Amino acid sequence: MFLLGLMSLKVSKNRINDFNSGNNNTPTNNPPVVNFTSPSSTLIAPASLLVKVTVTDSDTSDTISNVKLYINNVLVNQDNTSPYEWNVGNNVTSLTNLVAGTYTLKAVATDSQGATGEKSTTITVTSSSNTCTGVTNPTVNITSPTNNAIFNQGQNVTINATATSTVNITKVEFYDGTTLVGTDTTSPYSFSSSTLSVGTHNFTTKAYSELQ
Repeated sequence: MFLLGLMSLKVSKNRINDFNSGNNNTPTNNPPVVNFTSPSSTLIAPASLLVKVTVTDSDTSDTISNVKLYINNVLVNQDNTSPYEWNVGNNVTSLTNLVAGTYTLKAVATDSQGATGEKSTTITVTSSSNTCTGVTNPTVNITSPTNNAIFNQGQNVTINATATSTVNITKVEFYDGTTLVGTDTTSPYSFSSSTLSVGTHNFTTKAYSELQ
């Protein structure tokens, strides 16, 4: 059973037009400001980190060139375009199957003028589930169709759902009444059918995380 930690990182860039008396019309280039907003400080081994980085820059004349992610001072990857993501739809080996221990994550953002800003955070991977913090049960919602929607017999019906958790969602099950009619393991989660019988169908969904 794997635990997938979610990590979000927000990088903001503030620039002040501070003119130096010895160099007229030359604004000061402040470095990017980097902050980790997650993951949880404690994860269960073997753990996998889901890394998402959001970058904002209030100065339209200066942009973020890239964001580099390090684990224990070893470069994991560099992303040059927004959205900045690691382990989202791909497998970054150094972020998966982490054994018990302490790890330092560092993000370094570089702007178009070469200024850099960085931030570090420490996480602990433990072999004991009793010490895992920040983990919540999944939440799942049917986003379409609307409640009490009407379809003709033979018409294709697609049920769409969203699921979130502080750890990775492994699957979403779709039920027609009490009968399991479909399972989806990848987001966006959906079930489709063109063979529903005439009558009322009560659909429900159930989401599972890697801790379940």
